[in-house]
Amino acid sequence: SIKNSDLAASYYYLKQRVNLAGGIFHYRNLLNSNFTSLGEIYDQTRTFSERNYGVFGLASYPFTTFTRLDFELQAFISEKTFYDFDPFVGLYFETGRQSDRVVQPSLSYVHDSTLYGRWGPVTGTRYAISFSPTLGLSDEDVDRATSFVDYRRYFQMWDRNTFVFRFVGAQSVGKTPRNFVIGGPWTLRGWDVYDFERVGLDGAPLYPNLLGQKMLLMNLEYRFPALDAIIFGWPGRWGIGGIEGAAYFDVGTAFDDEVQFFGSTPSGAFKLQDLNADFGFGIRVALGFLPLKFDWAWKTDFARTARTPQFNFSSGPQF
Repeated sequence: SIKNSDLAASYYYLKQRVNLAGGIFHYRNLLNSNFTSLGEIYDQTRTFSERNYGVFGLASYPFTTFTRLDFELQAFISEKTFYDFDPFVGLYFETGRQSDRVVQPSLSYVHDSTLYGRWGPVTGTRYAISFSPTLGLSDEDVDRATSFVDYRRYFQMWDRNTFVFRFVGAQSVGKTPRNFVIGGPWTLRGWDVYDFERVGLDGAPLYPNLLGQKMLLMNLEYRFPALDAIIFGWPGRWGIGGIEGAAYFDVGTAFDDEVQFFGSTPSGAFKLQDLNADFGFGIRVALGFLPLKFDWAWKTDFARTARTPQFNFSSGPQF
């Protein structure tokens, strides 16, 4: 059925200097989470279906080959249906519904002068600055304004060796502000995606600075060729090539109120206070045209380091 399908259609007109686009979309997900795609947070993990459908329009004006100004408008409905599981019957039953409407224009200034290699950018600069307020046309509409900045710099030190710096900052304000979650293979690789759910014996969060209406993130990464090729002679002659390695350091925080970045231990040693950090290494392998990424990262606050690493498996290009 259409209601249970992911569908999208778009049209881009690129004949003139101002690029124009428009489209429709329909996405449906079945989730067991306390975090929704709109950035809403529930007080406990819930089972629900999320259906987002609507339209979008885009106008993009290039100033130069590398810079442009984008104006985008999204209007869509987000419908959520909540369920509970009955162990005696062995079935889920509906417990409630929630519907929100989002009408959101976005203005973004984008620069991209990067040169791509096999896995992603290897030299150049990318950055984007955007502001996205919602239009509250009724009480059902989401009311928020979100600011976002993403800066990335790639230094090609020598052939096939690249050092990467990325900084991301975001803030959301309003009656229903968006919450940002950090953790996982795309942000803090030493932290799980839902580490913010963990609590101690006293009920207080163990990792309180992984979820909030403000977010700061920095990634430092060194990418290098690990193995050019491994050739096997049986059965037949075949091989695996282009294996890349990465060593990295991540640090970030998500918060609502004021934070203290640095602190000290009872003995006076330096430590990170409200910043979450990790360091580790990764392997990138291509399965045909599909890039596979394996990462091992250790949490650290500079005073202590986790004994066991957090493992992440993901697929996709490098940031």
